[in-house]
Amino acid sequence: MDPQVIAATVGAIGGLAAGVFGALVTLRAKGIDRLVEDRKLWVSTYDTKLLEERLVEYKKLWKLTEPTSRRNIHDLDVDSASLLLRDLTSWYYTDGGMVLSGQARDAFFTARGSLELPEDEQHVVQWQDKIVLRFSALRTSLCEDMNSRRGPTLRAGDKKDSTAGL
Repeated sequence: MDPQVIAATVGAIGGLAAGVFGALVTLRAKGIDRLVEDRKLWVSTYDTKLLEERLVEYKKLWKLTEPTSRRNIHDLDVDSASLLLRDLTSWYYTDGGMVLSGQARDAFFTARGSLELPEDEQHVVQWQDKIVLRFSALRTSLCEDMNSRRGPTLRAGDKKDSTAGL
């Protein structure tokens, strides 16, 4: 057999194999791209629904924490603290505990724990100060979850100005 025919045949077979392999790689890459885009859409939808649910529940929790604000703390006594403790526990188990982020959950339990009664009347002011600080930290954590104090960003977790670099 003529060496030129053999070389042409081998070259044609090699070119055909390379073309088939390239086509398979391209199809596989497009399939992966489609899968990634589907997952992004699913995650985006999930995040949106979770954010909407958090907004509803965090508003309820925010309202419950009003007696712990610096302006209202002097009205908080042992009886009202016990009622608030009960209401917070009820909210956690019947309404919003499931949508708390890990950070907000920790802040919630820390704040709720601060409602435990002081040992004696001399420590009431310190007890109230501790409550104000811990419930303020809880509200800050809720705002972080909702991104309500920074506004929208281009990337999740981006604490810089969303227009930087544009």
